Amino acid sequence: MIYPPSRQANAEMTENPDLRALVTLLLARAGISPSDSEIDALTKQYAELKKTIDALYAIPECRYEVPALRFDAAPPFADWS
Repeated sequence: MIYPPSRQANAEMTENPDLRALVTLLLARAGISPSDSEIDALTKQYAELKKTIDALYAIPECRYEVPALRFDAAPPFADWS
């Protein structure tokens, strides 16, 4: 899989088949210590979320575009006169 430059460093770690260890590591680095059942649930969710994130990079035309992550409720002024 081809990753954008910002993700090259993390590519090897995220392709690790041991997702439970990865999720545990990410939670530990965030200072969160969930129970084993919560880790199991988060591991399943992470696997699905990773597929969705990878799909964002699957379209070559959008590779360097900025995602539209904000909504501006006040549109810019348009002079209709």
